[in-house]
Amino acid sequence: MEEAKEKFKEAKCLYGNKEYLRATDVLSCIALLYPKYEPPRHFYKEIAKMMSKTANNRDEVDFGKITYARAYVAYYNADYKKALNEWEKYTNFTGGTEEVNEYRKKTDMTLKFEGLEKKEAELNTQSEKMLKTGIQKYNWVNGWNV
Repeated sequence: MEEAKEKFKEAKCLYGNKEYLRATDVLSCIALLYPKYEPPRHFYKEIAKMMSKTANNRDEVDFGKITYARAYVAYYNADYKKALNEWEKYTNFTGGTEEVNEYRKKTDMTLKFEGLEKKEAELNTQSEKMLKTGIQKYNWVNGWNV
């Protein structure tokens, strides 16, 4: 439990530095490893609620704050293309941060990996069809109607 308290302290420090992405990941880790330790879950929910509210606030005038929040919400909803798009806006408007650059790279790698998985599935389907067709033709040529 001592490790959980140390990690929670780290998450609060990240939060204080407005590194909400990193703070959320640390809080998620605590919640998974120490499910009975309540404070991180409450803090996690508060960050998510704050980001959602900011992302949808039409009266917010700080474009950097809005784009960060929109990217945050998109990222944790696994809408990685939207997250990257919002982080691009954020970086262009504010100059970016080390945290955002880190998460942009992670997200870019995730999208590339998803693209490779999709391509692999397509190739597997094509090769199965080709193999089935090839076996059928071979059997037909040899008079084996199976």
